Amino acid sequence: MTKYSWKTADIEDITEMLTLSKLNFEHELKDIFNINFVVSARNLNLAIVNQYFNSASELLVVLRKDHKLIAWTWVKRGHRMPWSDEEMSFVNMVCIDQSLPNRIKIEILVDMMSLWETWSKSVRVYILCSTTMRDHQTAFLKLHQRHGYIIRGCSAYKRLSAEQTGLPIP
Repeated sequence: MTKYSWKTADIEDITEMLTLSKLNFEHELKDIFNINFVVSARNLNLAIVNQYFNSASELLVVLRKDHKLIAWTWVKRGHRMPWSDEEMSFVNMVCIDQSLPNRIKIEILVDMMSLWETWSKSVRVYILCSTTMRDHQTAFLKLHQRHGYIIRGCSAYKRLSAEQTGLPIP
């Protein structure tokens, strides 16, 4: 997406990030989780500080149009499955303003996937996992599949190629 530019999230973005999350997800998650936006604000604060001091620890970025936050995403590294020592990057959050036209939402999600992959390769983590808890997840997962992800249940996995980074392969 060339019309907008992503930027690293900072403390001033947190209120808008939480507002957008609440509008988009609270109704779908309240039957499962006790949602606490103070806890969410704390976790975002910690992620922003972690990212500031160690950009290889996590990726937390926001997208604005006309000074309004329209999307944000958060990826952390370090997750491992019980059967493997291979590290994964795990997408903690995908949040896109649901009032946007579908075409724009798809462009933003494709942009996000590119950001996740670029960041993961740059920190030498070659497995990426994106999941969804939404009621209506078919389009989200199909878009991942079209971009090379393998779908397992409500999770999309992608093995990234170390060769494409230009970095030495460990």
